[in-house]
Amino acid sequence: MNSSFIHADIFFYITTIAVVIFTVLLIILFFYIIKIARHLEKTASKIRKESERVIEDISFVRESIEDQGGRALSFAKFLFGSFTGGGSFGKTKESMGRKKAKNKSRKKSEDVESE
Repeated sequence: MNSSFIHADIFFYITTIAVVIFTVLLIILFFYIIKIARHLEKTASKIRKESERVIEDISFVRESIEDQGGRALSFAKFLFGSFTGGGSFGKTKESMGRKKAKNKSRKKSEDVESE
């Protein structure tokens, strides 16, 4: 009988040590989880503030475009026209001269056909 009590005592000692180790590890895990949650909260707050600033900037740009729409529209046409080839940006004088000559000859032929 004495032997079974010794086995039970050893089992309880080992179980107690395991529970203590598990509890310490769980506390450490919760500490890091709380630290990560705080960091995420700060990051979300920064994102929220910056998104509000972006919204304000976009509102300002939209109001500026509404106030100065004609100038912005002509600038946009120039800008996108130069990328698509519709503008004169980046073309040589020779290629522009050939294009003007072609347009003049087309107009003359259209005028002749319409008469």
